[in-house]
Amino acid sequence: MNESQEQDMQDGQPQWQAGDACSPGLDQLITAFIEARDKADWLEIARLNDHTQPCVEAELQSARQNAIAKGEDPAQAIAALKPRLEQLADLYQSLQQQCTDERDAVAKQLGAINAGRAGAKQYVSTSSL
Repeated sequence: MNESQEQDMQDGQPQWQAGDACSPGLDQLITAFIEARDKADWLEIARLNDHTQPCVEAELQSARQNAIAKGEDPAQAIAALKPRLEQLADLYQSLQQQCTDERDAVAKQLGAINAGRAGAKQYVSTSSL
């Protein structure tokens, strides 16, 4: 982590902003996603999501440029990123499943609340007779 990234840390969490010159590296992004997923911190996940495309693009471009500068095959350098990109894709899938599970749980709770309301309305309408 460079000095500007250390300065951007707050409460142990990186404080990246979309478009920052010190946007997260791919490994930092994956780690931050894992921590946010484990805490079910959907605001942090949404914020990290804003960094995903620029981060991946920067990693790909950096790998390509570094390989060219070293006289190596850029395709091999990009292929070396594949396991980390697959890990990120797996994280996205697990987040999507977690989100779906939470949505379904909330829908079930709302259904129970609506059933309770309907029952209460029925009671009120019949108890005044």
